[in-house]
Amino acid sequence: MKIGHTPAPWAMVGTRVIRGPFFPGDPDRPGLEVATVPLWSDRADADARLIAAAPDLLAALHRLITVMPSNASDDDDPEQAAAWAAAMAVIEQAVGK
Repeated sequence: MKIGHTPAPWAMVGTRVIRGPFFPGDPDRPGLEVATVPLWSDRADADARLIAAAPDLLAALHRLITVMPSNASDDDDPEQAAAWAAAMAVIEQAVGK
């Protein structure tokens, strides 16, 4: 899968800043800021953790759809067909298709 976003890993710095990977060979030098979560929300920590996990979640979802058969029809296994379609839709949303 070709990615267009800042590569993983992303990490929370403090409680609201998400940064991309640290510079190679220099673990004390943080990567570029990817996102900032406003502190006014009581969900800021949870939102920041979810954003930091986004590239890994996308990669895991992509791996799942590559090994999960896509030939299930709604008649054969409606749950599997719906899950596969939802996974494809989320991947397309994330990569901008």
